[in-house]
Amino acid sequence: MDYVALGDTHSAVQLSPDNTVWYSGSPEPTDFREEDGGGESRSGFVLVVDVTVDPDDPGAPAEVAVCEVPVGTWHFLALSAGVDSREEVGEWISRLESLPDKRTTVVKYALTGTVDLETGALLDRETARVAPTFAALYPRERLMDLHTVPGEGELSDIDLPGAVGAAARTLAEMTTSGDSTARDALRLLYRLSADRTSEVRGEQGEQTVQTPREQEA
Repeated sequence: MDYVALGDTHSAVQLSPDNTVWYSGSPEPTDFREEDGGGESRSGFVLVVDVTVDPDDPGAPAEVAVCEVPVGTWHFLALSAGVDSREEVGEWISRLESLPDKRTTVVKYALTGTVDLETGALLDRETARVAPTFAALYPRERLMDLHTVPGEGELSDIDLPGAVGAAARTLAEMTTSGDSTARDALRLLYRLSADRTSEVRGEQGEQTVQTPREQEA
């Protein structure tokens, strides 16, 4: 037997120093590659195998050459990052934007850290902005450990009257205890309220800006 091609794993792996035994892998990735090199890290190749037999000595071991040819077009990436500030949000988003071939790239991510409401809202907005450029971009819920803690005065700085304000304070308390649903709800509430406040200010600003002719009238 001159060459043995094995299946079972989708990553191409050389199993013998003389190239006679390989896991063939798969021509397209089918699972995620971890940042530490784990997971499916050697998929997307076709193996071209040349077996050369000595015609003068047919019983001698054949010479085997294996060439890995990259043919895969898809990428499945498992990424992680620490996020504790606006600067680190920017670094994380820049990292996503720098990835090539986004239309054929699937990313699942895990973020760790603690952010205030404003930073959390920025992260949500920027993630929503870049997500459509990927085949898929979604949180790895099992490993997500990002906490939202309202900064001093944040809840009072936005327009949260009556029952909405009471709900925001309740959500803030639930968030500090690690409730991820409350965290997402609070960040969304903050984001919507901040957007609405900006719209109102913009409308008020437009009403106060008048041309000299309008002022005379």
